[in-house]
Amino acid sequence: MKLHLICHGMMLFWYRKPTEETADGYRILIPQAPVNGGKQEHELRFGTSPGASSTYLSYPASAQATKYYELQFGVATSPQARGMKTVIDHICLYEQYGSCKAEPNYGSGVAFAIDIPYPFAEQAARYETYTGEPYQQGYTVRDFKIHPRAIPRCNIFTFDVSDPRLGVVLQNKRDPSDRQLLQTGPLKSDLKLYLYSQPPHITPSMHHLDVFNKMLRYANHTELDLMVNTATKPTCTTLDKVHVPGGFTIDDLKQLAEINDNVDLCSSSAPGGSSGFNIFGMNPAECGQGPGC
Repeated sequence: MKLHLICHGMMLFWYRKPTEETADGYRILIPQAPVNGGKQEHELRFGTSPGASSTYLSYPASAQATKYYELQFGVATSPQARGMKTVIDHICLYEQYGSCKAEPNYGSGVAFAIDIPYPFAEQAARYETYTGEPYQQGYTVRDFKIHPRAIPRCNIFTFDVSDPRLGVVLQNKRDPSDRQLLQTGPLKSDLKLYLYSQPPHITPSMHHLDVFNKMLRYANHTELDLMVNTATKPTCTTLDKVHVPGGFTIDDLKQLAEINDNVDLCSSSAPGGSSGFNIFGMNPAECGQGPGC
């Protein structure tokens, strides 16, 4: 039996090293919501159905301190080899920059931190591909050698469930009373969970990347300085560049609303086009720390 976590939008996947008490995994970092004219421009939703209309997480009315959660279920230990992500297909940020430690900017930069186990399979879908540089030159591009030729918009993590009796729980790690039951046990079939951090519609705004930049600091930099290169336009997207054994098939991917949202990324309304700008076409969506991640 498997659990699939489908992530769409602006988030950072930070590798969580094993300790004596816990196994390794990812910590999903969700930025503080961008605000324009006094209004939040992102929605945060997490649920068991496409669109997550019944959500277990949402942004507060105004920015608050980071909330820490853990996704709990009867997971089997992943046999997948840990290693560095390919910088060709991902925006990769690393814990160690020279002798300076990079770390999440909890509080002002990160709204939610959600711990998940290390997955059995990882897939990134709906890639935009580039012939030029997606980002302008700056210290973040220089230091982390960010020159991707493809950036995914949707990430899918697949877990093996070894004990379906436990169900699935979202537990606040600082508040034991904040315990939300996503699915009662025993699980009887594969389960899909959906996590979104994005604007409700394509937004002609380029400042959204600012809130992503604030999620990480390193060396003497209090935040990143990623800036979109508006002269570079992505080419048509593909659903899945590499088939992952145990993950979603192409047919599975074609059924995902997150993939088929009728956005034509090759039209004039695409990033860099004349009709607006969709930051999620070009924003980092899968970042791991390394080496050894």
